[in-house]
Amino acid sequence: MNQIYKIYYDKASIHIVPESEFQRYKNSGFYEFKDVKDHLDKLLNDNLPAREKHAFIKASEPGKILEQIKSHFIFIEAAGGLVRNEFNEILTMVRRGKNDLPKGKCEENESVEQTALREVQEECGIENLTIDSFLMATYHIYPYKNSFALKKTWWYNMKAPKQKLLPQTEEDITEVKWLPHDKLNEFETNTFPTLIDVLQGAKLR
Repeated sequence: MNQIYKIYYDKASIHIVPESEFQRYKNSGFYEFKDVKDHLDKLLNDNLPAREKHAFIKASEPGKILEQIKSHFIFIEAAGGLVRNEFNEILTMVRRGKNDLPKGKCEENESVEQTALREVQEECGIENLTIDSFLMATYHIYPYKNSFALKKTWWYNMKAPKQKLLPQTEEDITEVKWLPHDKLNEFETNTFPTLIDVLQGAKLR
């Protein structure tokens, strides 16, 4: 499937793009990187020049390049939800000082849909939650157990009636709230690039 894959790490990103998108990326200020392993090594050791912090890799089969990158990491799957209520407000949270959306790791013998529902319910204390549709998947790299992990998060459009919420404090969640659409700019000033992509994918931005 010739889609674009975006992998984020801190303030850097690697975009794996099909040949049909080559010219658009070539003229966008992104650095074209052809050696995947060399790029990853420099990225994780913080040895990339500033001009290479956002790079793209042209691929006839982007999925194969993604699999190649995955082989260098501990691979973790997670799932979460973009939850809206009847007033079109978005369920948001603050975790470790950053604006966030509810999500968490998949457990053994659990489908990604089950994970998404369970994690949103646990992290936000929410009830009467249902999945509307699959939204998208995001990827990011982060330090993990003296190495690095590549996490794939499956995101779902969800709905639930407006209700009182309860943050799961043992997961370092300090606030959970319904955010009006006109406050999304405030959310984006202190969140992660993957979540901005989720908002854009849901056509909220």
